Amino acid sequence: YTGLALGQNQYTACQADRRGDPGDREPIVPIDADQQRAALAFVLDNMMLDENYGLTPDLLRKMPVDKWYDEGGMRALTSSGVFTIHDRIGGMQKSALLMVTNPGTINSVYDNELRDSDLEDILTVAEVMNTVRSAIWTELNGDVDGPYTASKPYVSSLRRDLQRAHMERLLEMASPDNGFGASSNTVSSLARMKLSGLHDDIETMLDRRSRLDDYTVAHLSNMHEIIGRAMDYQYIYNASDMSSGGGGSMMLFGLENEASN
Repeated sequence: YTGLALGQNQYTACQADRRGDPGDREPIVPIDADQQRAALAFVLDNMMLDENYGLTPDLLRKMPVDKWYDEGGMRALTSSGVFTIHDRIGGMQKSALLMVTNPGTINSVYDNELRDSDLEDILTVAEVMNTVRSAIWTELNGDVDGPYTASKPYVSSLRRDLQRAHMERLLEMASPDNGFGASSNTVSSLARMKLSGLHDDIETMLDRRSRLDDYTVAHLSNMHEIIGRAMDYQYIYNASDMSSGGGGSMMLFGLENEASN
């Protein structure tokens, strides 16, 4: 996580000099946009792709859980003794996803857009959200050349869990009460646009469902339904809010239960 945290800092931060520091630089010096993109790619490439974990059946069969009567092993004493693959990998991926889309990170990028508006090339919030989306949903643009089965699915189990987590994150970001402060409206609008695009791309992929496996079809169908209902709830919520003069709150477009199951 140290490397990932450094990568996240490099993609959002700017160099801050203080009085007395050597050199004659401005107090705040922007980091080169290409360096920021490379840092973001480092986080996404290392955390979101199955192949970068190096997991093989042979390796996983050699990964039990050690049980020791010490601080590090006590929690595993009552476990089955088998490495919980999906819990561990999913937890790391969700942490990385939050790392690059949390309010502090996004607001830093948002402020940098204005601070560095005189530069020819800057990293924007829109680009960050596009890059994250592209890294997580590559299967929607892939060739469905099959055949695919439940044991060899088009979208792997790890990727299905990751895509579900990203969809849920977009739902949170699309809410008017998303907690993003100054960038709240911008983030909400972009997240709704990403959800709409996902809805359309998933629908296109489902047109080829006869060539896909049951796991992938069930996963994509579920995502398509939840996103569609979320967009309907958002439309109804906005219309009600405008007619009543504001007020009230919304719980994940009314889909908090579906998105968590």
